[in-house]
Amino acid sequence: MELSLALPVLPGKRTAFEELARTVAGPRRKEFDDSERKFKIRKECWFLQSTPQGDLCIFYAEADDVPKSVMEWAASKDPIDVWVKAQFKEITGIDFSNLPPGVFPTELLRYGY
Repeated sequence: MELSLALPVLPGKRTAFEELARTVAGPRRKEFDDSERKFKIRKECWFLQSTPQGDLCIFYAEADDVPKSVMEWAASKDPIDVWVKAQFKEITGIDFSNLPPGVFPTELLRYGY
């Protein structure tokens, strides 16, 4: 199963988002890897998309049940998970520890073999 989310990058937070990605891919990589394995995430990608309305974080993940994995991560108290959630709250305004209704998108089209 796959999941894609488009999250706002709040004004002035682009650099913070880029730094978060560098930190997770660099000095905190092992902690991040351990977290991904714990929640059975097989693949996760973060993209930065600039639009006339502002920047977006495009999040993509693959797992057997991505919404379940995200919900379990949202409830996690592990230090790396708490830290990443705090960073995303500051960057996007979304509190993943208290997910708002409708955070998961509705799939409208799927093509592929």
